[in-house]
Amino acid sequence: MITRDTILAKTHYGTGIYSYILRQFYPGETVMNISGRDCGICRNPYAGGAITLHIWHEKIYPDQKLSPEISRHKDQFDAIPPGDCFDFAQLYWKKVGQELLIAINEDLHLHLEDGYCPYGPKDIQTASARDAKLVRFSFFKARSPTPSRTRALPLSMPTTTSAATTPARRPPSSAASLTLSAPASTSAPTSTIAPSAAPSPPGPTAPSSSTPASSASISTTSENGRPSTTPS
Repeated sequence: MITRDTILAKTHYGTGIYSYILRQFYPGETVMNISGRDCGICRNPYAGGAITLHIWHEKIYPDQKLSPEISRHKDQFDAIPPGDCFDFAQLYWKKVGQELLIAINEDLHLHLEDGYCPYGPKDIQTASARDAKLVRFSFFKARSPTPSRTRALPLSMPTTTSAATTPARRPPSSAASLTLSAPASTSAPTSTIAPSAAPSPPGPTAPSSSTPASSASISTTSENGRPSTTPS
């Protein structure tokens, strides 16, 4: 809704109204320098362009801590009567009341008409209906939309490898090396059975207490390589 309060909120307490009107008379110039609440002394188009128009903004209700503010003006030589931003706007648009507020809203593009609110759902519906006929483009900071190169990786690693592709293991250092020497002979101990002497011709049987002339002996090669004989 177009009201004085909404216009003041959209024009920085009304300084935007002064700036708009002065730029119509002096395009391309710096028409106002704002420092805090003081806007400096500007050129007055209704006093022959003399730099005599003092503009500032102040609280509407000075006794209140959080009071709304409004811009005011005063000519140093009283070329125009002192007043606020809406009084200065009447000199330019030649309108009063609600017609003046509508003119300010349209020329300054404040978008305060009914149904427009920058933070309400009505604004979303109005914006969607207004943008239905527009085509929007998005810009991205990218060098190229396509990849420069592509690489393929196998889904699973092979389970067997050949001896040629298997890397050789580094030998352990001398400090922690351990050398195992194989025995001189890795074969199992061999046993040799010497044949007994030829049987004697039949004759009287020798007594049992006597030792036969020859008996079978077992020769075993020990692990150290020396032969050992074991009587049977």
